[in-house]
Formats: sequence, structure tokens, C-alpha cells
Amino acid sequence: MVVSISENQAVIREYWSEFIKQGTINPQVRPFIAESWKRCWNYGLGDDLEEKVSETFVNELLDENRLLIDAAWPFLLHMKELVKGSQHAITLHDRMSRVIARVFAGDLLIFTKSSFNIGAQWSEERMGTAGPNLCIRLDRELQVIGAEHYNRQLSGVTCSSAPIHDMSGTVIGCINMTGRIADSNPYTLGLVSAMAFAVENSLELMRGTKIAEDTFSAVAEGIIVLDENFRVIQVSRYMCSLFKLSEKEMKALDFRILLAPEDFAMRLQTEKEPFLYPEYKLHIGSRSIPCAITVLPIHTHGKYMGTVLFFQESRTIARLTGQMAGNQSHYTFDDIVTKDENMKKMIQMIGDVAKTDCTILLEGESGTGKELFAHSIHMASGRAKGPFVAVNCASLPGSLAESELFGYEKGAFTGANGTGNPGKFELANGGTIFLDEIGELPLEIQAKLLRVLDNHQVMRIGGRSERPLDVRVLAATNRDLYTEVQKQNFRSDLYFRINVIRFEIPPLNKRGNDVLVLADKFLHELNRKENDVTKKYTPAFVNMLMSYPWPGNVRELHNIIVRAYYCSSGSDIDVESLPSEISQQREAAKKNEIVSVLPDEDLNNVQKFEKQQITEAMERNHGDAAAAGAELGFSKSTIYRRIRKYHIYK
Repeated sequence: MVVSISENQAVIREYWSEFIKQGTINPQVRPFIAESWKRCWNYGLGDDLEEKVSETFVNELLDENRLLIDAAWPFLLHMKELVKGSQHAITLHDRMSRVIARVFAGDLLIFTKSSFNIGAQWSEERMGTAGPNLCIRLDRELQVIGAEHYNRQLSGVTCSSAPIHDMSGTVIGCINMTGRIADSNPYTLGLVSAMAFAVENSLELMRGTKIAEDTFSAVAEGIIVLDENFRVIQVSRYMCSLFKLSEKEMKALDFRILLAPEDFAMRLQTEKEPFLYPEYKLHIGSRSIPCAITVLPIHTHGKYMGTVLFFQESRTIARLTGQMAGNQSHYTFDDIVTKDENMKKMIQMIGDVAKTDCTILLEGESGTGKELFAHSIHMASGRAKGPFVAVNCASLPGSLAESELFGYEKGAFTGANGTGNPGKFELANGGTIFLDEIGELPLEIQAKLLRVLDNHQVMRIGGRSERPLDVRVLAATNRDLYTEVQKQNFRSDLYFRINVIRFEIPPLNKRGNDVLVLADKFLHELNRKENDVTKKYTPAFVNMLMSYPWPGNVRELHNIIVRAYYCSSGSDIDVESLPSEISQQREAAKKNEIVSVLPDEDLNNVQKFEKQQITEAMERNHGDAAAAGAELGFSKSTIYRRIRKYHIYK
């Protein structure tokens, strides 16, 4: 059963009356409206909207918000033009919900009230539940419809509001459209949101007070406004730069012809929701401009009033899509934990090379952290703000490897996406692509990869033209690629193309005392994650860690620590929590139980660690050996044996 607007409003009015009389709110009331009603009740609000503000206050308010007003004013005027013929008040509010600019479309009696004057306070404490104050409070676009307003004098209108943010993401105000309930719809909110977004972009670029035309032209993405006859009536400076045309030439364009694959004009007449051309090539003269176009049709009372077109270059779209898909790096060289001097020297060398654009090949056993190094190289380079796309070549099915890496056009093959799809190289444009396990690529794909690396261009499957690339390539393998070349499993020309600078990441068992360093780091992270528990390793457990060869390297160590942590029932992590392949080393570790006094220079890494643990426990327990032993899980005889062994107390 479809409920009319008037019927819905009658129900909301009943809910409001019930709340005023009984203090209870029907669960059908939208939660953010219900919460606002409760706050308004506590304020003790009445229905008086009249407010007087001094001229001095108004002047100070306008000076305080001059930048926001200058940025928004052209958009307010444009919104008025787009909704002409309707009854709307378009207001700009500062972060305190005060009116700092306004334009009117229509002559509703309510617009003459002082609440629409410059300086009028639209805070919840003053106006009750209303679009501007809720929008700013909740930092979201929203509509407050008719009877949802706490103040009955606003019960005949709808407020459509969208927040405006500064460059740091802080809400600094909002745009609001107030109109009769019959004049407002969800698309009204879409228009308000689009204009708030445009104001944010304008604010980001503005450096001082500008006239309205300059403000519109400074928007950080391409915007073209068409009137109801599809004529270009406004164009941003960005669009002139993108099309390499003057403003006069831009205004002479006919977008009914430029967007010709379908009846663009007819679609605008019938479509009421925004629609997208995600990948479109605009042909301007002899040039082809790849871009994404968002089309915002404007309708009022069912009548087409105009269109706002938002343009972004395909490169920008690919970067944003990549970020949403997780194609970003968050690791740096600071995240690589080591105390091994050779490892530190290698990190320093890689860090120096990272600042260049050289192709780097990382070799090493599986689990040594090659991807962590790749992330760190990207973050230390001049491409750090660009995308970081990691591709596991071993996981690419042979039949799909080409389309995954290089993309495809729509209709390129059965099952292809209807709009085409960019490959990993396109998504990495302007940044870094990391080809992990590159030795697993099929030979036929290696040949196509070589062409891309040599030409810095990529052609999608089914494409007719190549797309330019600006991508840094990092590659990794756990194979000996030179041997693979000799076996003809890997192309020699591709090998020499990616082997510009090569680094071999050492296995964990060649990194000195790093097993203990990393084990402590993993334990600290787990203890921090599990707030209620603080666990520690027993010396026997440490013995096991140091005596095991770690064929799976850092990855295996991390997995073993996590397993042991959650398999240990008490606060001590002991050898019983280790899997069988490691616990078999237990008997060998017991041979370290010697009684003779050992000087520090004769201690191995495990013994040094154990001595340090006992020394610290003795200090915490003020020299009480029995207490220190109990803390470490040793019997009295064992702790005294260890004290003599390491000559801790004479």
C-alpha cells in the first residue's frame, strides 16, 4: 500500500504530539530525528522564530566567513537558476548554523520571517530540529521533512542540507534548501550535495577573495552547466585546459553530438537520477580525450531544467578507484624490524635506490618479507602519493593473466564486463606496480610484459589504441631467475629488463638475533591486542625458537608465535604450545643446561637472552632469587644454578 505524502505527514504529526504529551517516541520516527526531539524537549523550546541581530554583529559575521561566502555565492545563484519557477529559499550557514548568505526562488510568506535574515541562528537550541543544524552536527547530507521539524512553524516545509568541509575534513558550514513539501524530493538533496561538493573544491583552490566567475572557474574538477536547451552556459577553467579550448569555443560545443552513442538529449529529458559514463572518449577535433562523465539532470515539477556535467580524466578515476580497491601502501622501512648489521646496511642501500625511478628486482626465499620491502620502496619514492598495486603472478590463471595485467575493452570476449576493465598497469599509473613471483608468469605473457615495459604503453584486449603509462616496476621472486633463463623457463630479455638493480633478502636464519627481536615484536602486538592478558616466553620456549632453522622465514615465525600465544592457557608461553616439528628440538635444547661459570664473550644468543631475563627479574624482585625464579617459572635449585652459571651475583 502506497502512503501519500499528506498521510505520512499526518502520522508524523501524531507521533510528535504523542511525544510532547507523553514523552515517548514511536519507533517509526527516524532515529536522528527522535534524538533531536529529545534534545529540543530538554532545551524547553517554544515556537517563536523571530530574532533580531545588530548590524555590527552581521558585519563581523560576514567578515569572519568571507572566504566561504565568496566560494559559495556563484553556486547559490546557479542553484536559484536551476530551480527557478519553484518555491525555495537557498541559504548558506557557517559552522554555528548561522545564515551567512541567502537567495530566494519564489515568494513564500515564510521567507519574510527574520529566521531567513543574515545572521539568523539556526542552531538546534534556537530553531529546534532542522536540516542545517542536524547536517552540521551529524556531518551528513539529509532532509528534514515537514512534521519532523520540532518547531511547528517549520512543519510545512522540507529542509535539504549538505555539509561543507575544509581541506582537513572539518565541517565549516552547510548549504540548505528550504521549500514546500510538495516542491522537494530526493533529487533536491542531490543538487544540494553536488553544490556543496563544488564549494569544497572551490575552497581548496582559492587563495583570496575572487569574483563569482573566478570562483566557479577554480573548481578542481571539470564542470559544465547546460541550460534546458542544452546550451553551455557555464564552464570551469579546468574544462578549458582539459579540452585545450577557449571559454568561447567551449560554449559553442553541442554535447548532444559529443555524447552521440545514445540519444543524450532524450535521456536527459527522461532520467531524473544522476548517471555515469565511466569510460568515455570525447572526440574534440582530431584529439581523443579519455574521461569519466557524471551527468546530473535537474528536474523541477517533472520539468527538465538543465544539466550539470562533472568530468574527470581517466587517470584520476583510475587513481581513486585504485585507492578504494586498496591499492595503497602503508608500510615504510621503519616497519622492517632488525638488529642485524648486514640487514641494516642493505636497508640503507635500498632506501637510497628507492628515491630513484629504477626498476628493482628483489630475490629471496618465500616468507622473507619481499612485499614489505616493495611497499617501503614505494613510500620512500617520489611516487608515494600515487597508487601501489601488488600483483601475485603465481595466482594469475593463465587464461586471465593478460586481461588482469593489461585490461580489456567492452565486448572483448565472452563474459567481459559491459564497460570494459582497466588492468593492473593502468590502475598503477602514476605510482608503482609490484610483480610478486614474476618467475611464475607464462612465457607468452612475459613477451607482452616486455613490450609494455619497453614502450611505456599498454593496449587492452580488444583495444585499438595504446594508452600511455607512467609506472615504476618492482619485481620479486623466490626462484633463481638466471638459472630459469638458462633452462628457458624465463625470457632472457625480460630478465635483463627487470634486473636493473637486484637485492637478495636474506633468510631469517642468516639474520643473527632477529628471531628473538621479531618474536618479541609479535608478542607485544598480541598482548596489546588482547588487553586483559600479558603473556611472556619461558626460557625453554626461547631455546626452541633459537634452535629451529625457520625454513618458512618471518612468515613462519609469525604464524608460530600466534599459534603458541593462543594455545597457551596461562601467562607463560612454553614449548608445549609449539607444533611437533619445533618441539622435537626440545631435547637438544636441554644440553644448554651447564653449571660452569661462562664469561659474556662465550655466551651464545640464547644464553645472552636468558641472562638478561634473569638479571631483570632479580632487579624487579630486589635481589630475591627465589622470587625471581618463581616469576620466570624456575625452581629454586634451577634459578641458583643459572645465577652461578652466568655469574649474575657474586
